[in-house]
Amino acid sequence: MQTIFLTCFHGYISRNLLQTNFFTFLSSRDDLRLVILVPKNKKEYFSRQFAGPSVIIEEVRFNTSSAGSFASLLMKRIAKYALNTNSTRIERLIKWKLDGKFFYFLALTLLAAVVSHSGLMRKLLRAVDYHLANKDHYAELFLRYAPELVFATDMQNERDIEVLHNARKRNTRIFGMVRSWDNLTLHGLLRVLPDVLFVASPRLKELAVTLHDIPTDRIEIVGIPYYDKYVKKSPVTKEVFFREIGLDPSKKTLFFAPTSDYYLRDNDADPFMYEVLGKVKEQVIVRFSPSLEVASLKDAKPYPNMVIDRPDVNFRSASGELTREDDDKLSNEIRFSDVVICGPSSIALDALVIGKPVILTALHKKQKSYLEGINRRYDFDHFKFLLDCGAARIVKSEDELRSI
Repeated sequence: MQTIFLTCFHGYISRNLLQTNFFTFLSSRDDLRLVILVPKNKKEYFSRQFAGPSVIIEEVRFNTSSAGSFASLLMKRIAKYALNTNSTRIERLIKWKLDGKFFYFLALTLLAAVVSHSGLMRKLLRAVDYHLANKDHYAELFLRYAPELVFATDMQNERDIEVLHNARKRNTRIFGMVRSWDNLTLHGLLRVLPDVLFVASPRLKELAVTLHDIPTDRIEIVGIPYYDKYVKKSPVTKEVFFREIGLDPSKKTLFFAPTSDYYLRDNDADPFMYEVLGKVKEQVIVRFSPSLEVASLKDAKPYPNMVIDRPDVNFRSASGELTREDDDKLSNEIRFSDVVICGPSSIALDALVIGKPVILTALHKKQKSYLEGINRRYDFDHFKFLLDCGAARIVKSEDELRSI
């Protein structure tokens, strides 16, 4: 029996992989033993949800929020800002224009310019990173299980990186996955190059090669596992599902996912859209993020044409775990709606996979500068690519929204 370490530190990994046929296939094999590495406070939850005869849940105790040391934190910061993409250029401008950190902006700009144009510099950064890393934090687990393979489910997560440094020291084979569509252009330079990298699309493969030095023959395009159920017929009908959530299946329905305070300072966009949608003749589903808050709508009451969905999550935080039931509910809310309205969110991808038209909102109650408003995020590389493909439309005024 061969052993695989599988990391599960980010809150959406259980949804992305463990609630899919990928996990069902691996966990049913007699010749494999899966050891899932999870944060200490989540061991009980994962044991209840996913443990089995060939699946072991192991808790990981983290030393600090920066993966072990000042050196690790420093390398994390350098890698974060080493890319020179549209996304990172906008992020650096925010440091200058909104935070008043001009010299910080200047230093990051110089760093990105040098690293992005020098493969040798990127190689040197990775070598220094490995040299400074704590490569024995997981020594006891590696000794006990002697894994043949480590599968990092989020290649840019600092905890995954620490596991990978431990694996590299022991010459353990490494597979890695890009967790989300914005990661390769926004979340920094890959600090460890895996033996095989799994990506969702040809676009991400191209970025992995050009930005992160992964040889093309070490990249596999595998799609997005949890979208398998999105493209299948729902086990419930629209009539049954709408009556369960209190909607009329004969009426036109809009689905709205607020942007959240995480992406907007002084978030007036979400309450404004909430107010606008409360006045339309269509019925509206408002589905809040399970982990990103909209403080001004925390206690909001639905308008007569509206139902509110606030998913129940375990460990309510940015690393919360979404239940299978709430994820199934989300897919049906999108599937049975006529139009999906959202901000700069992966909800847009969810809708496009099902074949729903997508409206990206850029409305604010008060006029905002470019860097203060939503609009800047649609110039991030991943959303710019989506818009260049003609996959969605941006609306910038209430009148424009009503005219569609």
